[in-house]
Amino acid sequence: MSGASGEKSGGASGRARHPNASVMPTTAFVMLGVLTAATLVGPIVAWVSLRGGASREWPPDRPIEWWTIGGVFVGYALIWGSTLAVAWRAKVRMQGKPGRDDDLGC
Repeated sequence: MSGASGEKSGGASGRARHPNASVMPTTAFVMLGVLTAATLVGPIVAWVSLRGGASREWPPDRPIEWWTIGGVFVGYALIWGSTLAVAWRAKVRMQGKPGRDDDLGC
């Protein structure tokens, strides 16, 4: 809807574009996708690891099972922290620009 009102066109759909629509960098969305994948794949990897060995029940009887479970937890924590860091960095950058709100545009 561009015209006398000064609104920007949202493309082929004709919807007006939100002024904060391009605030979040692509990296934040990629990290969110990686975090989602880790949430789904991590428990499956840990479960498959626990299926091996002499005992299929808790506690794990092989060191590889403990290392796998620890790796899943540490990997998830690192991805989670990286996602928060990317979002925080975007917010800090946005605060210095005039005409932007203090939130992330959500």
